[in-house]
Amino acid sequence: MSSLTDLRLDANQLETLAGLERLPSLQVLSARQNLLRELSTTKSSNSGSLQQDDKTVRYHRAHLSNRLLLIDLETNKFSHLEQILEPLSTCTSSLTELNLIENDLQGDSMLHQATVLNSFPSLTKLDGRQILPRMREKALDLSSRADIAKIKDQIQSIHRSQLQKEELRTQWIVSSLSHQSKEVEEKLEALKDKMHRELQATLLDIEESVKSFPDLIKHEHVKKIEEVAEDNYSRQERLVSDFDREMPRHIKPRSDM
Repeated sequence: MSSLTDLRLDANQLETLAGLERLPSLQVLSARQNLLRELSTTKSSNSGSLQQDDKTVRYHRAHLSNRLLLIDLETNKFSHLEQILEPLSTCTSSLTELNLIENDLQGDSMLHQATVLNSFPSLTKLDGRQILPRMREKALDLSSRADIAKIKDQIQSIHRSQLQKEELRTQWIVSSLSHQSKEVEEKLEALKDKMHRELQATLLDIEESVKSFPDLIKHEHVKKIEEVAEDNYSRQERLVSDFDREMPRHIKPRSDM
């Protein structure tokens, strides 16, 4: 089997061509009118795993003979060009004829043609048509424009993703600050309440002092009231300073929110 050069598998309802990678001398492959979705697939078990119960079977595309000259895959079920091109990456300089007519390839057919022509510089016939120099020139131009469009799409996608992150971040900050604004307002109200209580206590102290004074016009009595008021002022100043020291912690977005 290793010396087989020509393989014809037309109209056999085949869904896979697993094993083709074991034909290193293959030059002609015809698999028309089948049900192929993958050009070549091999499977491997996870036999090297350290876990006894790990019997996972993994499938991957295998690369075909680097001597392939002709491949006919007309009327199959291929949906993505990569399913064909990837296994053929070893024969980009040998393949001269490729037929992919009547497949379910998704996307722009002109772009598919350009991709194939640029992938196989040795190709002389594609889908039954002779390849002319102007076709290759057009393919290069189309691929270049497609690459530019793809890059632009990627940039726009990154931009949209970043913008979305920033919008979410902004919403979070606004929400965080909104919550903390309420917290600051509550603390401010608490400060006002404390200051009001301190003021009321001072006024009571003054009233009590006044009751004990027989003569308000005496200098020492006035001085005593001023001392009570000064003490109240100092206590309120400390309350405000304590509040100011706490403020920076509360107006910054908190990491736990």
